[in-house]
Amino acid sequence: MFEITKLPHSYYLEESSLSRIQRHISGDSAAQSWGTISAERYAMSDEENRERTQQLKKDLRDMGHGFVELEGGWRECQEKGTPYSKCPEDKLENTIETSFFIPNISREEIESLRDKYEQDAVIYGDKKSKGNALLLNNDNTVDNLGKFSAETVGTVLAQGYSKMKN
Repeated sequence: MFEITKLPHSYYLEESSLSRIQRHISGDSAAQSWGTISAERYAMSDEENRERTQQLKKDLRDMGHGFVELEGGWRECQEKGTPYSKCPEDKLENTIETSFFIPNISREEIESLRDKYEQDAVIYGDKKSKGNALLLNNDNTVDNLGKFSAETVGTVLAQGYSKMKN
C-alpha cells in the first residue's frame, strides 16, 4: 500500500482490469511513456462534456495515439485559475468522468492537452519515472504518487480514481 503524504487532499485509485495498462506502466511493453487525462469539467453541461470528450479523442488520434477509455473520478477545483495544490477544500467537487489511458504520449503532449482542456492535473509516467506515477499539476508542480501496480489498486488516490469502462 502506498501513502501519499505530500498532497493536500486524499487520493484513491480503483481499477477493475489492469493487465494491459499494467504492462505499459511497468515497462513490460514497447511503450516509452503513458498518461491519463479527461476533457470533462464539473461546471459544464453533459452535452459540453460529451463534445469535449469527442474532441479529445480526435486530438489523440490526430497526434497518432491510441488509447483505452476509462471511467474516472476526481475532486475538481471549482476556483478558476487557482493552482490545484492551493485549492480550498470547500471549492473541491467530486466528479465522475470519461478518462483516457494513452501509451506513448510525451510529457509535453499530455501537459499541452491538460492546459487545453483546463484540467487540474494529469497522471504521467515514462522510463525515467521507473514505474512511478507522476501527478503533473496545472501549476507545473509534480507530485510523485509512487509505484503503480495491480497490487496497489484500491489503496491510493481518494482524490481520483480510474476503472475500465464496461
